[in-house]
Amino acid sequence: MKFLIFILLMSSQLSFSNVEQKCTPPSGKYTDIKMVLNQFVLNEGSPNWGDWCYEVNSAAENKECNNELDAWDAWLQCSGLTK
Repeated sequence: MKFLIFILLMSSQLSFSNVEQKCTPPSGKYTDIKMVLNQFVLNEGSPNWGDWCYEVNSAAENKECNNELDAWDAWLQCSGLTK
């Protein structure tokens, strides 16, 4: 039920968000959209959200993972899903 609610919330928020900007979510290679919404929209996430970026295999992957987290943050701001 909660999943259905946040899907509806997300679709309604995205349709009424800043129309001039294209809010494109990242690919989700390290973090999927469900995790992001749980963390920032439903407030059901872990306080250690994003720590797995430090546990990846290489420095390049660590940087890529952190860049994806930054992209999720930008997407959330653009989409208007967080305040």
